[in-house]
Amino acid sequence: MKKFKAFTYREIVMKLFLLTGLLALILIHNSCYVTSPLSTKNQFDVQIMSDPAGARIEINGSYVGVAPLIVKIEGFEDRTFYKNTAIIAADPTYGDECIQQKNFTGNTYARELNDKIPEKILFKVDRGIEDREFKYLR
Repeated sequence: MKKFKAFTYREIVMKLFLLTGLLALILIHNSCYVTSPLSTKNQFDVQIMSDPAGARIEINGSYVGVAPLIVKIEGFEDRTFYKNTAIIAADPTYGDECIQQKNFTGNTYARELNDKIPEKILFKVDRGIEDREFKYLR
């Protein structure tokens, strides 16, 4: 039968110290490859409306207010999204209305494929699912 070697307190502390240092080096090394678009990022006003008014508006799952409202969306100077996906959703206040959402794509490495940030978005929430309509007003 094999005997288990018990580690001393000092050996355990040294191993934890080395493991923590190695983990810190890995995290620092990996963060060097991330390029930040912050130097070219701007904020743009987007007016969000719903017909009828009063729909709850969410951006990427976070509640931002009740339509009509103006929100700030971050993007590049050419008014394109810089995040991978932005989801703007309208949740109506009445039971017979339809939840609607619009997905916008953005990518920091292929900016020519990014969606433009609209100036205005109108959600027609009083229509059924088969008759949904999104309008982008310029």
